[in-house]
Amino acid sequence: MNAEIILVGTELLLGDIIDTNGKYLARALASMGINLFYQTVVGDNRERLLDVIRRALTRSDILIFSGGLGPTADDLTRETVAEAMGLELKEDEETVKRLRAFFAGRNMTLNNLRQALVPEGGQVLTNDWGTAPGLYIKKDTKQVFMLPGPPRELEPMFEARVRPILEKESCRVFVSTDLNLYGIGESSAEAKLRDLMENPDPTLAPYAGSGEVRLRITSSGSSREECLEKNRLMLEKVRERVGEYIYAVDGESLEKALVERFSKKGLKVAAAESLTAGLISSRIGSIPGASEVMEEGIVTYCDRVKREALGVKKETLEKYSAVSEETAAEMAQGIRRVAGSDVGISATGYAGPTGENVGLVYVGASFKDKLIVRKLETRRTKLERNYIRALAANAALALALQITDLFGYENGEINL
Repeated sequence: MNAEIILVGTELLLGDIIDTNGKYLARALASMGINLFYQTVVGDNRERLLDVIRRALTRSDILIFSGGLGPTADDLTRETVAEAMGLELKEDEETVKRLRAFFAGRNMTLNNLRQALVPEGGQVLTNDWGTAPGLYIKKDTKQVFMLPGPPRELEPMFEARVRPILEKESCRVFVSTDLNLYGIGESSAEAKLRDLMENPDPTLAPYAGSGEVRLRITSSGSSREECLEKNRLMLEKVRERVGEYIYAVDGESLEKALVERFSKKGLKVAAAESLTAGLISSRIGSIPGASEVMEEGIVTYCDRVKREALGVKKETLEKYSAVSEETAAEMAQGIRRVAGSDVGISATGYAGPTGENVGLVYVGASFKDKLIVRKLETRRTKLERNYIRALAANAALALALQITDLFGYENGEINL
């Protein structure tokens, strides 16, 4: 099956709202093994929307709409879809009841009843997360889904209403497994796995991240168990080639991996940050359970604070500068000593946008009698300050897992 996503809203074209629905829907469809060849953004204009719909119906089996289902005059999706498919609109009594119940005790303007209009032969997709219901039409070989625009409504509606229909219509089960890799680039990973990426089922596809790579395995079958077995066999082949770079399965971030594994082992961590300005500590702190592993975080931008708070030697700073392997090492050792933690991690570098050596970063990790410092040369432009900071944070978190031998899975086991 081939799908097409149509995002409706002038605010998207003007950049007033950043689209996240397209990304979410694309990933959801990929997880089901459904091809996505087109994704269109169109404003609140009947003629242009009608043209987009008619074109989509000629080339795609599944159309998924986001937005344009509200009560106002510029909400045109249901009416325009009905026109394009030659269907009349009829009022759905059950939806009217739900709307009146929602507005009980408040004034409900008549335009809200537009949300109860359903194309002939269509099915209402109940919206338990908002007022505008979704709609589903199956006509001949075409399937059309209309979902509300707010992500907090669209995402749960897709999972609860759309996914079951697609799985039932396809008579197939689709299961995806995401592998997170750090320390290898997308091009290098592809070179090692190219022949596996040509496999039709299960498929293996790379997705680049900020300094890391995600691989997605997707299989189809008559049961979830069959798909899981296919994924497991593909995973074993991937591990044979790039296993040393795999740190997590199914979307686990570096900070989540650190919190979960440090908590399990009873380890404490502290961070000394210069260019990242607390980003490492913030990312650790965003994970539930962080209080069990995070001891302390210090932002040490100036040399004086590096000396006074962390014990970095004055001679080190004068001889090697604040951005150096030696300073990163003493920062990691210093924060570990000051905090009394098991692991100390550090980051220092030039994030820009001005000055020389923008993108030069050193990260360090100290654990027991081990000390590791890594040099990063991102060679990024002055416009990518936050990207450089994110890469530095990734590198520091990965180093903390590596120095404690918790980067991968215990005993080499990865359980789906």
